[in-house]
Amino acid sequence: MGWPFQCYALREYGIVIEGPDPHNLFDPVDENHILQAVKSIANLWMEQAHDEQEAGWLIQRDEQVFVVLTLCRFLHFASERKIASKQFSAQWALVNLEKKWHKLIKEAITNSNQTPIVHENDVRKTTEFIDYTANQFI
Repeated sequence: MGWPFQCYALREYGIVIEGPDPHNLFDPVDENHILQAVKSIANLWMEQAHDEQEAGWLIQRDEQVFVVLTLCRFLHFASERKIASKQFSAQWALVNLEKKWHKLIKEAITNSNQTPIVHENDVRKTTEFIDYTANQFI
């Protein structure tokens, strides 16, 4: 599902070490393909987050950080129609999203290598952020 992101990043930001320029290997990525990938991933995560058997990954800090920063990237793309790094997208989110998400995003930026297990409140807030993001793409 994330292939449009990888193609975009490789084409637009790839550095040639040897061989052809990535612009010659990949056509520009269609914005609709990126939006479809965003919808699919956000909806999958939303389904998993609300399924007790599937939601176990949310208690792992590295998974939670990955999800929060990726959701920031999705929201940035929806607004700006550009794919940016996760760190840039998180900073953008802190400026452009409601304050209720700021603590979650800041913790994802700064605590990615801290406690390996997240607290129940973090899981709840992450699930709410997944729901919020998925609903932006309905």
